[in-house]
Amino acid sequence: MAAEAVPREQVGSGDDALTWLGDHTGQLLSFVLSFVLIAMFWMIHHRLFADVERVTSSFMWLLAGWLLTIVWLPVATAIAGRMDDDDGVARDSRSRVLVDARHAAVGAGAAVHRTDDRSPVLAHSCRSG
Repeated sequence: MAAEAVPREQVGSGDDALTWLGDHTGQLLSFVLSFVLIAMFWMIHHRLFADVERVTSSFMWLLAGWLLTIVWLPVATAIAGRMDDDDGVARDSRSRVLVDARHAAVGAGAAVHRTDDRSPVLAHSCRSG
């Protein structure tokens, strides 16, 4: 017996794939949006660390907070995708996590790009220029 990616009982007996995709368009679009946003944050993270030589524990905690917002994004997006458009809590949860992720990214970028000698993470090659 071959394993199925989506159990048959979730798809529904008698439904074809096109019907299922049509019935779940909102959730699928939410998934794609979530993926694109996570990819964007991943690219920011990659650029941010291109010149970092060392990382302090306080900086790691800042990054852990940023990571929390990123891993929560699919949950918030799934909630928003399953609820009615007029559900303010669902809509606001996705907006809130995006704002928090952006603030964490800005904070991490500010820490990396400090130009004084107290910078705990800035690469030496960036300090001279």
